[in-house]
Amino acid sequence: MYTSPNGTSNNVFPFRSTTNMVQWIYFPSDFTPAVPAGFINKLYIRVHPTLGTNGVATYTNLTIKMGHTNATATFVGPWMTGMSQVYFAANVSFNVILDSWVEIPLQTPFFYNATDNLMMEISQTNYVFGFYIVNNSDSPNRRMWGTVGSTNSSGAGTGLMYMGFDLAPNNCSGTPNNGVAAFTSAGNITCGQTASFELQNASTGPGISYSWMRSTDNGATWTSFGTNATTATLSGATVKTLVKCITHCSHSNESSISNTLTVNVSQIPISLGADTAICNNAAIQLSVASYNPAAVLWDDNSTNTMRTVNSSGNYTVRVTHQNNCISYDTIAIRSGVEPVNPFNASYNLCEDATLQLSARNPGMSYVWTTSATTAAINVTTPGSYGVSITSPDLCNASFSTTVISRPKPVFSLPAVSLICPGDSALVDATAQHGVAYSWSNGATTPSQYLKTEGRYTAVATTEYGCSDSAFTDLVFRPEPFTEGFSYIPGFYQELKNVKFTPINPVDVNTYHWDFGDGAVSQVKDAEHLYAAFGDYLVTLTVTNDCGATEYRQKISIPTATGIPELQGTVFYIYPNPGNGDITLKTAMDTDHCTYRIYGMDGRLLQEGALKDSKIDATGLGNGNYVLEIDPGKGNVWREKLVIVK
Repeated sequence: MYTSPNGTSNNVFPFRSTTNMVQWIYFPSDFTPAVPAGFINKLYIRVHPTLGTNGVATYTNLTIKMGHTNATATFVGPWMTGMSQVYFAANVSFNVILDSWVEIPLQTPFFYNATDNLMMEISQTNYVFGFYIVNNSDSPNRRMWGTVGSTNSSGAGTGLMYMGFDLAPNNCSGTPNNGVAAFTSAGNITCGQTASFELQNASTGPGISYSWMRSTDNGATWTSFGTNATTATLSGATVKTLVKCITHCSHSNESSISNTLTVNVSQIPISLGADTAICNNAAIQLSVASYNPAAVLWDDNSTNTMRTVNSSGNYTVRVTHQNNCISYDTIAIRSGVEPVNPFNASYNLCEDATLQLSARNPGMSYVWTTSATTAAINVTTPGSYGVSITSPDLCNASFSTTVISRPKPVFSLPAVSLICPGDSALVDATAQHGVAYSWSNGATTPSQYLKTEGRYTAVATTEYGCSDSAFTDLVFRPEPFTEGFSYIPGFYQELKNVKFTPINPVDVNTYHWDFGDGAVSQVKDAEHLYAAFGDYLVTLTVTNDCGATEYRQKISIPTATGIPELQGTVFYIYPNPGNGDITLKTAMDTDHCTYRIYGMDGRLLQEGALKDSKIDATGLGNGNYVLEIDPGKGNVWREKLVIVK
């Protein structure tokens, strides 16, 4: 066993205190006997001879670490690093006897080169019972203490724990097994990151040591890194690095080399942004300022973190980071798609018409001066119109045009043009402002003669393309027509005074009456006084521009005897006015009498035989009528009849 100097003082750190983490520095000269290089495989800690009592001490998360150091003193501040864990127990108990050794076999023997100073760290997170250690106070500033998990120690000063250790027998021989080097982390890392390794299946035991080597020039030169352990960490790699491990046997002084691993180092990602487009008269600012670079170099040899470009092209930057890693990025900037002018200088807007203005440039966005956002707008008033067009590349341009009001041609055609069959009519569509004409029958003259029935449409067009249309229906005028005529003789002394009226005349310009007694009339509704009773052949001739039509009808003007003489004693009707339920009062025999009721236009509306001196005329509407009684003896009686309901 190799021991450090004994002492006369004591300490509760770290086995009897909540201040439960302590680090010490031991010089090679501290140990008796002189210690050779070798693997420390067991640790001894001396229990104070008088303080405390015998018992069982229990600890939680008891951890022991060892390492080499060139440091010679401790200070309050950051803990010492670079040590390897040689022992850990989540829960462990020791039989404590005053003035005796507590033995702790190390789970991982630590190779001590016996040249460098030995660092040792012991910590625990909880304890039961605990014990005092023997402390040597002759060694200044070689102890620091604090709590587990803290960044810095809380104290530093004299006091070196009285401890001892065993070295494993140095019994390696021959050439050690080189083992297999393998990654315990990713083999492809980003510049500045860490890669971890382990040596598998290599020789172990007393006299065996490990030396990790690296090369950044593809194996031309090698340098050592890491510690004497089967694991190693490569920190801050900036370029592709080769890694291998040498296993050495100190007893035979022979070595073997593991396989070589390749650590591929990729650059730290930087980005000038996605490839983009630049518009006319625009600028794009490129920047790498957010990467806090140590140095910048652009393809134009400028060195600012920001660069303004005004044209298309490829732009490359080299960034040197604070950890000396170098990154590159290139951005491709193409010329953006620019909107093109969609307009003519001006457009003609016809009166009462709608003009569509199109922004063209498909696939872009539009904002008109009318606030519309569609690709086209409909214009109904003259004036200035503009549109702002933006391409998908965000290139923008504004364009404008003028809309000028233009009149329509002014003309009209008669709705109907009447002609006689065989004739022709001149139809004229000559229009104010008209310069071209098109008819539905193929004619292209302003006017033409038409002689066939039908609808004719004319379209007149101005020099600005404004059009209007009109049509006329050419119709053959029919011959004059009437359904005949009616006549109404007068009453009493006016029986020979007859009124004549044409029935439903159509297309009649003139009327000519021949009353059959040599008298004539040219009026539509004629009245004629005959000289004598009797039968007459009356002729009505109606004419228009296309011809004449003649109607003949025989009329009778009978003698009406007895009425003036009898004056209401022979013939009387009541009620009159009445609702049409008529009673005839007379002294005459009415068994063979018939009656007729005429309208005021002379039409016969109702007739029949008298029955019990009653006439039912309730089927007639309100109005004035002529009631005629015929006793069958050549004479008739007439009376005005008024029906009111």
